[in-house]
Amino acid sequence: MLLKHPGKASNIGSGAAGKHHVTPGRQQHRLSVELPVTFSYVATWGLCNQLFAHLSLLAIASAFNATLVLPPAASRDTFNGQSEFREEPIETLLDVDRMADHWRSKGLRIVKVGLALLYLRRL
Repeated sequence: MLLKHPGKASNIGSGAAGKHHVTPGRQQHRLSVELPVTFSYVATWGLCNQLFAHLSLLAIASAFNATLVLPPAASRDTFNGQSEFREEPIETLLDVDRMADHWRSKGLRIVKVGLALLYLRRL
């Protein structure tokens, strides 16, 4: 939990933040609020690198009770040394619906970049 104050922020637990708001924090005009957090990221290169990126961001987003915006998957046709990747729907790599159902009970919201955005970027 962060204590909001012009020019200052303190990282303390929610119980301590609540107590502080009722006592000196009120006189200092501080507010005890949970700030919404959204993480979006890019996972590129090989399959393992993409999976490591997803796992890392799942752990971080879970710690913050954040919304996690999944990027598109990356794929390529050949392994001949050329790195010509293209964006693919994230469902080609992950079972997004099942992941979202699993993490929802833990306070994490998972959303994905839509295909419409992928195709508009290519135009």
